[in-house]
Amino acid sequence: MKKIAAVLGVTSIVGIAAATPQAVKVVNKNVNNKESNSINQDQKIIIKFSDVRNEISKISKHVYENFDQAKQAFDELKSDLYTVKTEINQASLVENTKANGYYVCDISLTPTIQATWEDGTSEAIKFTTTVNVDERSSFSEEEVKAIITQHLGQSFLKEAPKTIAETKKAILKTSSQLQNYELSQGLIINKVSNKELTEQDQNLPVNEIVEFEIAVSLKNGYKWSDTQDGSLKIIAIEQRVDGRANIDFNSEVETIKQMILEKSYMSVEEFEQWVPTFKNQEANGISFAVDKTSENNTSEPIWLVDSTITASIDSKKYRWLNEPDNNEAKSFNLNSIKIDNREETSYKEVKESLDKFILENANKYNSLAEMYKALNEELSLADKGAVITSLEYDQQTHQLNVSVALDRMFKWSEAEENLNGKTKIAKFTISDVSFINKILDLEQLNEEFKNYMQDMTNINTNADIENKAKAFLDSSELKDKVEIVENSITIDGDIETESGVIVIIEFVLKEGYTWANGTASNTHVPLSVILEK
Repeated sequence: MKKIAAVLGVTSIVGIAAATPQAVKVVNKNVNNKESNSINQDQKIIIKFSDVRNEISKISKHVYENFDQAKQAFDELKSDLYTVKTEINQASLVENTKANGYYVCDISLTPTIQATWEDGTSEAIKFTTTVNVDERSSFSEEEVKAIITQHLGQSFLKEAPKTIAETKKAILKTSSQLQNYELSQGLIINKVSNKELTEQDQNLPVNEIVEFEIAVSLKNGYKWSDTQDGSLKIIAIEQRVDGRANIDFNSEVETIKQMILEKSYMSVEEFEQWVPTFKNQEANGISFAVDKTSENNTSEPIWLVDSTITASIDSKKYRWLNEPDNNEAKSFNLNSIKIDNREETSYKEVKESLDKFILENANKYNSLAEMYKALNEELSLADKGAVITSLEYDQQTHQLNVSVALDRMFKWSEAEENLNGKTKIAKFTISDVSFINKILDLEQLNEEFKNYMQDMTNINTNADIENKAKAFLDSSELKDKVEIVENSITIDGDIETESGVIVIIEFVLKEGYTWANGTASNTHVPLSVILEK
């Protein structure tokens, strides 16, 4: 697009014939004379300069959207009396800029064979005038407001911006985003400011409708529809800013449901007291409370109850996911909560009773039958709801395995992993009273392994650590009693990039040996050690 270098504001007429025409006869320029081509000079229709000049002046007063429109307006002056040739002064235009202002326009009029100028001549006369062309695209304030609002909607599709700064950045990017370029390429976002917030507590996130004042000006080639320029305007928009953290109700419900249903409770009261301790609003933004719970049947070992639980949030800091305007508490139902009405029997206490009786009296009996008879007659476990069901003795290992069953209204409170209240029968292993070479002290093993691993000489990688751990028993006196569980060595961390790692290894006793603390022989016992550079 071309644009004039200098603006002209005066219409002038430059004639090829310099003298003022002498009018022989005055006629209207629109008269259409259809006579033959051979017309005498006295018979020609005279064209008045003033008529043509007035018509050109009228056309020059309009504002045209482009040069072609202006040229067409002048070209339409043609009639049977004269021809019109319109040219924009090319020397006065500038490349690659939308036109905006007055531009030089040369208009040549040549009488036809039927007409003559007032001085009797028929030469072409060039009228030089100025024409007002404005090719700039137009913006209204409402259009700009709609563009910015649309961009904010695109920028925050899922939820409102969390901070005022985040909102300002998005507004400033309005004219630079590809998806908005066709609409907003003419805008310059000069500045974005916001009015004072209603909420004054600086420790709380913003959560309100914020009014932003946006200073907008227009690039070259654009204009405001009301002022016809690109001057600075202040446009006000409102945008919800919500800096509260999201809490997903469904996710939170699934989490607490899983926790509750994995557990069992000694009573309804214990369950109802546990629920509020799961999470609290100060630390987690959400809290839970039991509304009501169905009745418990205490005559049954395990009874399933149903409950209604309410979840509440700290609405000043948190919001329900996808529900920013809903700060109310939400309730949900939970079924099949396990209430365990059984009394607890201490595995440890039963073990201690068996150990004490057998280790003190083992040498008194000549056979397993005598031992069984004595246990049934002299060792009472009735107060614990327990009864000895069988004895198994291994002459090679000198170990006695005692099986103990519980009444339906009792459960094990302390047991091996395969118990924990899931079975009624527990197996206790009592070793030879001498414990010679048959009992392994876990504390001894733990200390020896830790001391062994503390020597970090030539340890540079996790692989070095694993190889060292694997070789632990090669030089230990315990190698005949325990072995390392295959593929049980794990390393938490990377010694090459971190200051320290945690090494975890599992041991299992070899056949015929027991742990001094009563842990079952076949238990994979994990040990952990911290290694630091």
